[in-house]
Amino acid sequence: MKRNKWFFKTTLGVLFLAIVVVSCKKEDPDLEIGLASVTSIDVTDVKDSYCLAQGRVTMSEGSLLKAGFCWGTSINPVIENDSMLVLTNAESGTDFTSEILGLQGSSTYYIRAFGENEGGVSYGDNIVINTTREYNVTNVGPSGGYVFYKKEEYSDGWKYMEISTENIAGGSTYPWGCEGTAIVTSGTLGEGDINTEAIVDRCGAQVAGYIASNSVSGGFSGWYLPNIEEWEEVGKTLAPSQIEEIGLSTFWSSSEINATTAYYYNLNDTDKVAEVKTGKHGVRVIKKF
Repeated sequence: MKRNKWFFKTTLGVLFLAIVVVSCKKEDPDLEIGLASVTSIDVTDVKDSYCLAQGRVTMSEGSLLKAGFCWGTSINPVIENDSMLVLTNAESGTDFTSEILGLQGSSTYYIRAFGENEGGVSYGDNIVINTTREYNVTNVGPSGGYVFYKKEEYSDGWKYMEISTENIAGGSTYPWGCEGTAIVTSGTLGEGDINTEAIVDRCGAQVAGYIASNSVSGGFSGWYLPNIEEWEEVGKTLAPSQIEEIGLSTFWSSSEINATTAYYYNLNDTDKVAEVKTGKHGVRVIKKF
């Protein structure tokens, strides 16, 4: 009987000790936690000052405090370099994507994802990119036209506008189209392409918007008819001699006034003029990039 009591007490003691040890392990703040595992997936849409980066939190012990990207012009950039926080409290298996702005044109950059938990900071592999050249107003653009507008940073997929250096269709003149029909166009900078699409949809062929939309200039397509605010920006930044061809100085804009009139732009006077839609003027095209 005494032997059984001894065995019972000993067993209870061992169980109690095991519970205490396990409990201490769980609550011990000094236990080492492994680093998060992160992957640099891809970097796309590389421009002169912009790119789009994608990463993934593959695994993280404990709580992931943050994840994002870091970049620099030397290999193995760290968060003390340029970096961007994208996620907080992300779970394992989470993908994250972010735009990276403020890069320098014509430069090589190393970009990698990072993750940070209680164990420290870990990094994905380096992805190497080469940014495109930066353009300034009056430079020749990638499609052979003159750059006439430049934003601070990329937004909505573009930063620059360029205007073709040649008259479309050999300098022929065309009506605006849609006489008697209001199609509601925008005069906001950057929306001439939307106007041009509306003209093409509503006004048929052999009108200024249709000719612009189907034009090829400098060996490139994708041009459109500028709205009046875009024409006014051309007038502010480029001399008429840079874009005017002999015998033609008035060009339609894609900005409608009402069902019967629209604006054309006079390069010599650098001014907009209201004209009936049946009037004929030249076609000069622009594009965003």
